[in-house]
Amino acid sequence: EESYGYGDHEFPSTIDMIKTLEEAGEEVNDELRAKLPPVEDVVKLYSSKMHVEGLERCEQFRNTIPPEKAYVGTAGLFNTGTNLLAQLLMKNCYIPARTAKRKRDHGMKWQVPWSKHSPASWRHFHLAKSETSEKNRNATNVLPVATIKDPLTWMGSMCRHSYAVRWNHKNSRNGNGHCPNLVPNDFDRTYFKMNESDSTIPVSVRYNDTHSTYHDSLAHLWNDWYNGYLKADYPRLIVRFEDLMYHPEEVVSTICSCGGGVMRDGNFTYMLDSAKGSTGAHHGAAGLSAAMIRYGDAKTRLKGFTQDDLNYARENLDPVLMKKFAYNYPA
Repeated sequence: EESYGYGDHEFPSTIDMIKTLEEAGEEVNDELRAKLPPVEDVVKLYSSKMHVEGLERCEQFRNTIPPEKAYVGTAGLFNTGTNLLAQLLMKNCYIPARTAKRKRDHGMKWQVPWSKHSPASWRHFHLAKSETSEKNRNATNVLPVATIKDPLTWMGSMCRHSYAVRWNHKNSRNGNGHCPNLVPNDFDRTYFKMNESDSTIPVSVRYNDTHSTYHDSLAHLWNDWYNGYLKADYPRLIVRFEDLMYHPEEVVSTICSCGGGVMRDGNFTYMLDSAKGSTGAHHGAAGLSAAMIRYGDAKTRLKGFTQDDLNYARENLDPVLMKKFAYNYPA
């Protein structure tokens, strides 16, 4: 087993959006076919293969953690598909040694015990409110699987749903507003009363009442958060959100095997509607076909950015992360 990434090893996979949607139970009519992005456009954005980081440590996890205690937990920044991944794993994978003791205990957890959105470094220093039972407190027993999203489309998602991330921004309406915003423009400086010396839009993340982190920009938040998992000294996987749309069965089966699980008998179960739901903070979240259309569009990827923003992103997005996960720098 190796770590698969752009320029290294890639899985022998092809993208077939129509087949995926039909297997998920969606009627693919002429109208939907016309809206789906050409496969070559998706390949230009994300390559033709899925990318998974961390497979070289799967054997270490399986050999170290007794299977009856092992479980898989999701992690990731806000708006990166953590709910989608969790539901796909719960519906399709289980660890036999756990179900042998408790039939309903499949070993697939909604999140890691230190909370799915918390930094990787909090592994032994924080416990999510929903993970207070004794059986969930041993962070060593979990295989964390972090979802990562193309940083440019992720920033656009943050404009729609910012969750616990705070920064000065106003979505554009009738030509007024600027989001995503990395470099302040005239609108930002006037609307937020910024100083001429302010060269970036700083960001903070309020994880709870006592813990926050601070970053130079949205791009730096993305860098900082994922470098934490990339450089972690314990077994973990990082998978791309985009592959949960275009290669869902391959991604889930790869994670399942790594964690010591097996795939359920029968056909793979997809998530056709939004895994987030459609109310409250998740209002407007996209289902499978809508997500394929949105994230397969190169123009939508750059929507809202100024040229200064794109220049800043090109200069500051981490090159190791960008290359490893096959994300393209903006022109």
